[in-house]
Amino acid sequence: MSQMLCTTGWYCFRWNKRRCLVLILALTILACFLVIDSVHQTHHEISVDCSDKQSMDFILDICRNYTAGYVTGSICQPLCKSNSISYIKCLGHKATDLVLLAWWKGQGNVILKADVNLRSTKSFHFQGSISEDQLALPYHIPLVAQFKEHLRAGYNILDHVIDRILFECDVGQDGTLTNREALYCWHMMDKDEILLSLKLENMQLVPGLYGTCGNLMAFEYIPGQSLRYPIVTDKRSWDFRVQLSISLIELVERFDDISKADNYLLCDSQEGNYGVVQSPGGGYIAMSVDNDLTISEGSLQRSLNFEKNNSCSSNYDCSFIDCDVHCDTSTRKCSGIILSNNLQLICKKFFVPKVQNLLSKTLLHDPPVSISGELQSLIHQCIAPVSPVNISTKISRKLSKEFKTLLLKSISDH
Repeated sequence: MSQMLCTTGWYCFRWNKRRCLVLILALTILACFLVIDSVHQTHHEISVDCSDKQSMDFILDICRNYTAGYVTGSICQPLCKSNSISYIKCLGHKATDLVLLAWWKGQGNVILKADVNLRSTKSFHFQGSISEDQLALPYHIPLVAQFKEHLRAGYNILDHVIDRILFECDVGQDGTLTNREALYCWHMMDKDEILLSLKLENMQLVPGLYGTCGNLMAFEYIPGQSLRYPIVTDKRSWDFRVQLSISLIELVERFDDISKADNYLLCDSQEGNYGVVQSPGGGYIAMSVDNDLTISEGSLQRSLNFEKNNSCSSNYDCSFIDCDVHCDTSTRKCSGIILSNNLQLICKKFFVPKVQNLLSKTLLHDPPVSISGELQSLIHQCIAPVSPVNISTKISRKLSKEFKTLLLKSISDH
């Protein structure tokens, strides 16, 4: 009997030991996933290349070029002379963009953003032959009125946007442009993010543009909000997550309403590209805060037309970041038909679990049982592939309305 008990005890010990090892292994894997997910959540604020020294050197370089007469702009004086704008920290350095957090006396936090490949107006392009020596000379090119007419005809830019650009360029506010100021204007019009900010100013879609100094842009600071959380740490209430989700859906609606003529696409819909502010009337307002890859449908189509080698075998070959573009398999060319809409992009990024990151919860995880089935149906409709024959913003608007109705109902029911 004692032998049997001993054998049973040894068997139990070995069995418990095996279970402990499996449990330890599972916890180790879970910890690794959580660390990876945490890094993913904050990757837009961390970069080995994004040091304080590099950031300060960049600002000093901008100011040296300003002092030498190579760059101009409305924030050059507070940045380089009065020191009203002071550097706080680097938020990220991705591709060619350097993104900094700064403090502006009287304004509060501001975002400074720059293309690190453009260090001065020596890199800018201007139609006509202007020597480097002339850049610092007060040689006046045609009057602002003539310049505006040229911009309307050649760039299809709206008058109020032209006025705002010229306000930035005409630093002397004398109604004329020096060569230096003209070069600066051309640079500003080459930056889609500047044009988008000016065009959608005061519409609570994108951060406001405070001003520029050379290729350094100062934008309104919009606080970020985590839209995906690690599975263990997400303690946010359903009501709060519904409000965040609705704010994203309403952002899409506002983009669709205001940008009908251009149909701007949020082609880079990663989490760090959105900020959320509290609405005065309650709830939240989502804004697209990083718009260097927000592109109009027309611009995307033109870029495909100008692409020398736009041959394709599938839609993937034609796509731009997250935006799907149709491949005409009969001609093996990108057709330029955009298959994505902004609601679809938001659904894919924030309402659907990521295959490569199963431990990260979506905004709408664990919904009330009463709406679970209907919510999943709406999400599946939202992310369904679109064919060239059934593209319609009406479909997007209908879905967004159904989403909001269902989500608001889930809050009122409990």
